[in-house]
Amino acid sequence: MWREHLWSVPSFVRYAQLALQPVGLLLVITGFMTPNPGTVGQEDQVDRPGVVRGALRVTRHPFLWGVALISIGHMATVPSPRGLLLFGTLLVVALAGTASIDAKRRTLLGPRWTPFATATSNLPLAAILSGRQSLQVSEFSGKAPALAAALSALSWLVHPASWSVVSAQ
Repeated sequence: MWREHLWSVPSFVRYAQLALQPVGLLLVITGFMTPNPGTVGQEDQVDRPGVVRGALRVTRHPFLWGVALISIGHMATVPSPRGLLLFGTLLVVALAGTASIDAKRRTLLGPRWTPFATATSNLPLAAILSGRQSLQVSEFSGKAPALAAALSALSWLVHPASWSVVSAQ
């Protein structure tokens, strides 16, 4: 009963998840690796010159948006009641967390938060699309992309839902 899907999933959605997952994992990993004034205990980073780099150019909450993207992908490709409950909860917590952190930092840091918040965006890519930032792919070099690719490949190999893309053909 718990494996029963609530709706059928088109192949293109499964392929979209194969592209979405590495991006989500890259945001999660860079969220851990990037000094960020939005992270607990790193509030003093807000005054550091050049703090906006890498994933912070994409969003000031890379970890939470990575969790959101992974959750959306799982909800779309594995629409079971348990999956929707788990990943729906993660999605709500991640998205609410971005707004909550912004409000807390605005209160805690006052005017020190404003330049950072203005230079970045909560919504992924909004600062880049508005011209406040530019995507610097070279700032994503190093271990993060390799780790995201390796974790994605590993999850595709061991995760049974990944094989449904092949078997749906």
